[in-house]
Amino acid sequence: MKFGNKSLKALNTCHFELQLIAHQTIKKNLLDFTIIQGYRNQKAQDEAYNNGYSKLKWPKSKHNQMPSFAFDFIPYPFIDWADEDGFKAIAELLKETAIELRNMDMISHDIKWGGDWITFIDWPHIQLENI
Repeated sequence: MKFGNKSLKALNTCHFELQLIAHQTIKKNLLDFTIIQGYRNQKAQDEAYNNGYSKLKWPKSKHNQMPSFAFDFIPYPFIDWADEDGFKAIAELLKETAIELRNMDMISHDIKWGGDWITFIDWPHIQLENI
C-alpha cells in the first residue's frame, strides 16, 4: 500500500517524525488509511473550532504549527465517522509503529491518539507529544 496524492499533500505539511510514522505504517500493508489533514491555517482552524471538530482556537492546536505537529486520518475505504473500530485499528498500528521507531532511535517523540482522550474524543487525530 502507498499514499495517494491527497494524503501526500497533507502529510508533507507535517513534522518529519509524523511523516516517517505514517509512511512506515502504510508500508506494513496491514490496513489502508488516508491522511486528510496536516497543517491548518487560521481560517481552517476557526472553521474546525466553530463546527465543534476542535476544542482549541487558533493558534493553540498542534495542527497550527508549520510543520504541523498533528494529522488527521480516516480508514480506507471510509465507512463513516462512527467507525470506531476502523479508527482504533489504524491508531493502534500508528502507535505500534511509533514505538518501534522510537526504540530504533529514528524518532524522539511519542504520539497520542485523540480516541484515547477522555473529555473530547477525536477519532481521526494523531499528534506528537513532548514537543
